[in-house]
Amino acid sequence: MPHISALLAYDILLNIGREKELIWKQELRASTAIYFFLRYPVIAFQIFNVYATEYATPEVSTYYRGY
Repeated sequence: MPHISALLAYDILLNIGREKELIWKQELRASTAIYFFLRYPVIAFQIFNVYATEYATPEVSTYYRGY
């Protein structure tokens, strides 16, 4: 799964300037709330996913990955 994390990191770095202008500097609207609810849980899940699969015991890792 490191490739997915790398792709997500690349996407974040690529779009941070636009996100800062279009999301963080604007007033809170329905569209910004939707953006927050869709964007940041994905990032939190990826961080959890990397740590859960890296530091889990082999039995848990095998079960978590599904093979």
